[in-house]
Amino acid sequence: MDAVAGQLSQVSADLQQAVGAYTAPVCYAASVFGEFGMDQAWSGFDTDWAAELTVTQRAVAELSSNVTATTANYRAAEATVAGSLATVGAAAGAAAGTGTGAAR
Repeated sequence: MDAVAGQLSQVSADLQQAVGAYTAPVCYAASVFGEFGMDQAWSGFDTDWAAELTVTQRAVAELSSNVTATTANYRAAEATVAGSLATVGAAAGAAAGTGTGAAR
């Protein structure tokens, strides 16, 4: 899971770099696209694309953070369960006369 979190973190960093490189929408004159309102359509798309880059970067950063936190939570739970099982196993062994605490 650490590798997955690391890769997600790298994707987030790459997206952040893309957001920085995509500084501002480019406005074109209507003559560049021809007729039929293509310049307004491009402007709308360009503005929305810039916003989506930021939204995507934030979502991936949050996912990376969540994977890291979940991994830590699972490890803590696993350690707790392993400790409990070791204690139960030692107690069972002592009760059966095979543990380190049993009299011989």
